[in-house]
Amino acid sequence: MKIVMIFDQIQSGLGTKDDTMVPLTGKKEAVGPAVMMQPYLKETGGRVMACLCCGNGTYLADPDEVSRKLSAIVVNIANPALVLTGGMGEEKISGQELKLTIVISLIMYAALLALAMVLPRLLRVEEKSRGTYRAMTVFSNIGFMGFPVINALYGSSALLYATFFVIPYNILIYTYGVSAIAGRSREKERKGFSLKGIFNVGFVACIVTIMIYFANLGLPAFVESTLTHLSNLTSPLSM
Repeated sequence: MKIVMIFDQIQSGLGTKDDTMVPLTGKKEAVGPAVMMQPYLKETGGRVMACLCCGNGTYLADPDEVSRKLSAIVVNIANPALVLTGGMGEEKISGQELKLTIVISLIMYAALLALAMVLPRLLRVEEKSRGTYRAMTVFSNIGFMGFPVINALYGSSALLYATFFVIPYNILIYTYGVSAIAGRSREKERKGFSLKGIFNVGFVACIVTIMIYFANLGLPAFVESTLTHLSNLTSPLSM
């Protein structure tokens, strides 16, 4: 069991009760109460991977900013690392399984797009809110929470299958998703569409994972270890 603990400036030993503006920082080791908990955690197979620290004043001054930074760690570092671990396993997907995975992903999104067209009408949603409901019908939290759940239930080898669902997801969310939320205003659609948005860190991680897998590239041990440790941050920080 991998554990990430979050402390204030006093618990982490970075300041006193008056040093409330200690910025958000991290340590790749146990600090404060985590040091005392290590022996007990070890008995149950637990290990403190890292500790995050933030002053009370820093958080209270702008909690949204602190949450945004934690989310950025997950979206831009931890979750892409988790995706990349999917290409490091020994298990191989047969050609038939690969075709089936791609077909299922395409059918699923086609069905969701069709459902999104009729569901807001069935629910008698106001016209101005129908685009938002369409987007909510099609797009789930597939990366932020989906990958950690898949990894926990089926192991890292299953993440490779999940990457084939993320590629059309990213394409759709920055095309159909943007236009649906923008509504009928073509001007908004043009402003909202972003090719850069499609090729975000998660999308690139999916492409690189597939390339590593099919090229049968062996990554150095320290790279695999680093990716594994970073990927372990995904679940606790997502909470």
